[in-house]
Amino acid sequence: MDKSKNISINHFVDKIEDIGVEHVDLLLDIMERK
Repeated sequence: MDKSKNISINHFVDKIEDIGVEHVDLLLDIMERK
C-alpha cells in the first residue's frame, strides 16, 4: 500500500467525520466528478 494514498484516505475519513455522515453521499458525488 502506497503511504501517500493511505494518508489521503485517512484525511478523507477525517473530513467525513468533520462534516457529518449525512453529507457523505454529496462528498462522494463531488469526488467522482473531479
